[in-house]
Amino acid sequence: MRWIPSLLGAIALLPLSGASTCWRNTTCSGPTTAAFPGSWEKNIFAPSSRTVNPEKLFLITKTDVTHDYAPYKLQGNGSLVVYDFGREVGGIVTVKYTSTGSGALGLAFTEAKDYIGEWSDSSNGGFKGPDGALYGNFTEAGEHSYTMPDKYLRGGFRYLTLFLITDNSTAVHIKDVSLEIGFQPTWPNLRAYQGYFDSNDDLLNAIWYSGAYTLQTNEVPVNTGRQIPTVPRGWANNATLGPGDTIIVDGAKRDRAVWPGDMGIAVPAAFVSIGNLESVKNALQVMYNYQASTGAFDESGPPLSQKNSDTYHMWSMVGTYNYILYTNDTDFLETNWAGYKKAMDYIYGAELATWAGDTTGLSDTYTSRAQKLREAINKYCWDDSYGAFKDNATDTTLHPQDANSMALLFGVVDSERAASISEKLTNNWTPIGAVAPELPENISPFISSFEIQGHFTVGQPARALELIRRSWGWYYNNPNGTRSTVIEGYLQNGTFGYRSSRGYYYDTAYVSHAHGWSAGPTSALTNYIVGLTVTSPLGATWKLAPQFGDLKSAQAGFTTALGKFKAAWTKKSDKYTLEFTVPKGTTGNLTLPYISSKKPTITIDGNKITKGVSYVDKTATVAVGSGGSHKVVHKHTRHLHCTMATPTTLQGIAMPWRTCNQCIRRHYLLSRGARQQPRLHLSTTTPARSPNSTPANPLRTARTHNINEKDVTKYQRSMILSASGIAACAIAMYGVIKLDLFGLDQHQDQDQQQGSEPPTAREAADSLSPSSKKTQLDGPNGFPSSPSLIRLQGQDSGAEQVSTGTSSVPYFPATIRLPKVLDAATMPLSAGDEIALSTAAEKPADEEEYQLLGLGIRTVSFLKIQVYVVGMYVAKSDISELQRRLVQTAVNPPAVQPSTPSDAAAGESGRGVITNAVGATAATSLVSTERDRLRQLLLDSSEQGDAVWDAILREGGLRTAFRIVPVRNTDFTHMRDAFVRGISARAQKYNPLRGEYADEAFGAAVKTFKALFGGGQTKNVPKGHTVLLVRNARGQLDALFQTEAGKPTRYMGRVADERVSRLVWMNYLAGKNVSSEPARESVVDGIMAVVERPVGTVVQKVL
Repeated sequence: MRWIPSLLGAIALLPLSGASTCWRNTTCSGPTTAAFPGSWEKNIFAPSSRTVNPEKLFLITKTDVTHDYAPYKLQGNGSLVVYDFGREVGGIVTVKYTSTGSGALGLAFTEAKDYIGEWSDSSNGGFKGPDGALYGNFTEAGEHSYTMPDKYLRGGFRYLTLFLITDNSTAVHIKDVSLEIGFQPTWPNLRAYQGYFDSNDDLLNAIWYSGAYTLQTNEVPVNTGRQIPTVPRGWANNATLGPGDTIIVDGAKRDRAVWPGDMGIAVPAAFVSIGNLESVKNALQVMYNYQASTGAFDESGPPLSQKNSDTYHMWSMVGTYNYILYTNDTDFLETNWAGYKKAMDYIYGAELATWAGDTTGLSDTYTSRAQKLREAINKYCWDDSYGAFKDNATDTTLHPQDANSMALLFGVVDSERAASISEKLTNNWTPIGAVAPELPENISPFISSFEIQGHFTVGQPARALELIRRSWGWYYNNPNGTRSTVIEGYLQNGTFGYRSSRGYYYDTAYVSHAHGWSAGPTSALTNYIVGLTVTSPLGATWKLAPQFGDLKSAQAGFTTALGKFKAAWTKKSDKYTLEFTVPKGTTGNLTLPYISSKKPTITIDGNKITKGVSYVDKTATVAVGSGGSHKVVHKHTRHLHCTMATPTTLQGIAMPWRTCNQCIRRHYLLSRGARQQPRLHLSTTTPARSPNSTPANPLRTARTHNINEKDVTKYQRSMILSASGIAACAIAMYGVIKLDLFGLDQHQDQDQQQGSEPPTAREAADSLSPSSKKTQLDGPNGFPSSPSLIRLQGQDSGAEQVSTGTSSVPYFPATIRLPKVLDAATMPLSAGDEIALSTAAEKPADEEEYQLLGLGIRTVSFLKIQVYVVGMYVAKSDISELQRRLVQTAVNPPAVQPSTPSDAAAGESGRGVITNAVGATAATSLVSTERDRLRQLLLDSSEQGDAVWDAILREGGLRTAFRIVPVRNTDFTHMRDAFVRGISARAQKYNPLRGEYADEAFGAAVKTFKALFGGGQTKNVPKGHTVLLVRNARGQLDALFQTEAGKPTRYMGRVADERVSRLVWMNYLAGKNVSSEPARESVVDGIMAVVERPVGTVVQKVL
């Protein structure tokens, strides 16, 4: 019976068996045990089992009084209890309970404590209010069990509210609440981290592990993405995201989509912590799978598939570099190398070209481009008077956090400018983090992740640690947060309203509290404080350059296919000890900080080292030519004495630290007549000796390594150039390129409104279904509370919606209604008056319905940066008049008049006049050749096109409107200036001969137009708000501003002179350099649909 104790022991371990299971039918491919077991594992937030129960429960009326998880009784309608899982979780909930009668059990979820209650926080992206709740109905007394359908998997939450809906005195006894964890689906053991970190600072330890756990929650099953288009109510997470079984997304709760820009921070952090990069590979592969024929990558993966972002295009390339660096997945690189080269051709990294075995000279080509870009950035964007980079090459006073932080990290500046930038960045600091000047009042841990790495890079560890403690420490200690993950962003006033006025429509519940793009400290503490990084694929070469700050000890480790990398140091007042272990056959550079101002001497195994050591900026760098375990002891003595031991021992002087890798590299390169090479984090420090010299250091073995000396030297010459070039391009995105029409992301005034209007009431929910266990997505009739409803700004919920092609402003209404008072010759309204517009369904007699003809996205610069969506509308009752004019134009195109005396002599064109020739007014329809001719005339970019549109617009009796919705925050000043530039350019074009715009009346009219956007108006035009320019039957222009559907529209004023509105309209429709070519083409497509019908035919729908 000796087997009985063994059996009992096995039975005792059964509760832990959940840790050995993967998600549903997913193949288990993740690790089963931790690579570095130790006391630090107590900091891991991941549960030991894939099935978990809540830790605490409390009542909504006493949120500060908690009780241990236990069965609970709900009695009567509206009774509820809140379960606290103690950390961020996500997956499928099962509730087992008994009831004494009929009713419905509601489930609501939230990441933050602020939003506990009967309604879940927001996640679906529709901005139509909270996500609501799930309901399990029961029709009779007895035992019940409710399990969420997989479609409604909740990706991220900490708090679960259970509440009872009943019309009688029914009681519900909750017996068990359990959650099946859905994230990191291929891992049988969620605690099997392949990396670790530990220090004497408990807060830093918690921050490191909160970043790591966030990344776990962001690795999701590929069939659990957020549904796009968004569902009209509730939420749905059943979209397919990419290949494989697991994929990394931006956030646990939302967007649950692949965003390559987020991976710029998330991937290095994942490598040093959880270690397995299968999710990263699948995320990158889907970007290559959907790469456009032009070489452009989408901004996000499917089903969102947002496009036209050069920044995120480059992050896909940086992600490729990082993935190959960490994994050496040559199959992946070979499969996608052609796509990578197309992507580089599209955007305009050298190291990756070397790794791919490319012999066409691409490395030198990319390096040259990067250097030229670096020079241009420093020449045109540096603000010498301030000591940092400005936002663009104008006279702006905006000095953004993002561009300046990346300039430090990516080596765009010399040491003098780097020191200045590091100091100036602290001007943005508050007690709870760094405010981004380019996003006023907002604190972005994503951009701050670059800032802390930038401070580390230029030898300012104290600043980096201080910012980590302020920003990430504030959220970790926030009583309303998850206390286990890192947040997407927040406001400087300490609320969770990140981007409230910049895309999130004042819905503070939409912010993600588990967002991998904020996990920067996880990689930074490993790579800079402990100082351990890999510098070629798999760590065949590596770097160890510790920084101390105010810490007394720190250690970290990670793994690659070559083995384990580990380093640890302890520091006292007079010495420090550094121990490290690296795989056999690898080589690296050891950069040792020292305190004494005198150059130390180094002795290894009794041999005094006089060659092969580089002394720069109070550091000593030595090349280590063998793997294994080593120990370095720095004492506060004059000489550095080292002896060989097992493990190898180095002894010497304690020395103060300052990062100088860039200076070391410069010293090495210049001493050999080579050009200075660009710097990128994770780059290797080249040993200051000839590669052909005989190694004097016993640590450098002469035997053949896994990577031969020739290859190592080649790596050292190339120095991560591709990623540097990509990064420099990213700086250009934030700096040089941002010279656009609307002044993208300009510094907003401090008086920007942060509050929202009172929300409308949510629609009543469906009544209880008699069928047992039916799932509903909103509360049934009789629900005791009415949550707030935030409607999508600038859209009429009653109108049919037309896709715009951008997720920032995804839809435009097919019809809009405008007050008929705009048709009055004398306007009874004054600037600032409010007009209450109806919905499409109401159709009051005092409003006119306008039909959408076409729309497009206004972009600027060769990078096609999106500025706003613009759509042209025509009054439905005037469509027959539009048809008549179009038929006239096609049958008898307008005669043109010269623009200048020289044009007149040469017979060149000018403005057009539709003649009354026979046939011009009698025709009511067009044959196919005439329709083709009309399209050509409308799209003609010559003076003929100007003449055609001038003739169509000049004659009265045609009411049209342009609806403009910015996709980025702007202000009325930039809008005004852009319109006036267009008006002035066209007026000057025709003035020399015709003089039509030379009189004082026109000048006064332009001043009136400018005034519409000036005094008395709120300066800011937030993303998603609507500006309407309406041209009535007399050509008078009225301007209106609407914040969101259902809210009053503000009347801005009128310009009576029809010439002004005609020129504004022609800027969108006529000749060369229209404001949006896609909009013009779309409008012409809509117009061609109009003329396909005989004049007078009612057109029910154009688009």
